[in-house]
Amino acid sequence: MSKMRGWVDIILTNSEGVILEERRNHNLITDLGHAHVADQMSDSTETQMSHMAAGTGSGQSASSTTLATELDRNAFQSGPTQLVGADDNKVQYVGY
Repeated sequence: MSKMRGWVDIILTNSEGVILEERRNHNLITDLGHAHVADQMSDSTETQMSHMAAGTGSGQSASSTTLATELDRNAFQSGPTQLVGADDNKVQYVGY
């Protein structure tokens, strides 16, 4: 198993774009997520990730394919973007 880790950064802004709150949480990467990354690194023609979902609940594991309780799902606005410098081993997706 790889040492791949997932993080989700949540930034709440008002209508003028002023940041009201920021949170960073660990995000479970499932077996399906690991397989998707491997496919993207190979010559696979698999489609890139296009959406992100947020939810609540517990009991999710590496073999889970859905959230315990999905609250919202949105298309990514941008990504994947490889970061630079010391973060060049990270990929960023942006969703609203």
